[in-house]
Amino acid sequence: EAAKWLKLAAEQGYGPAQYELGLIYRSGYGLPTDHVQSYIWLNLAAAAGIQQAVTARDEVLRALSSKQLAQAQKISREWLAARTKPETRKETDRVEPSPSGTNSYR
Repeated sequence: EAAKWLKLAAEQGYGPAQYELGLIYRSGYGLPTDHVQSYIWLNLAAAAGIQQAVTARDEVLRALSSKQLAQAQKISREWLAARTKPETRKETDRVEPSPSGTNSYR
């Protein structure tokens, strides 16, 4: 249950929640272990200025294949880009990618 609320906060761009979610995906405590998801969330937390996320992200990096790393970096970039674009589309037409692989309709 706590992971659910943490994920909601992380998806809203809250850096500390992104960091904690990345750690949960790394350890598998509360959610299944997923190093790609861990890297994505830790990368986003690092981009949000959470210093501890840099070290944790670099540790997770060692567990990823080059293909997984490319996938995780692409998802991170898309997630950040979706949140930094100017509001040019109608609110009801916007679909935002989610790092978890689902789309959020806004």
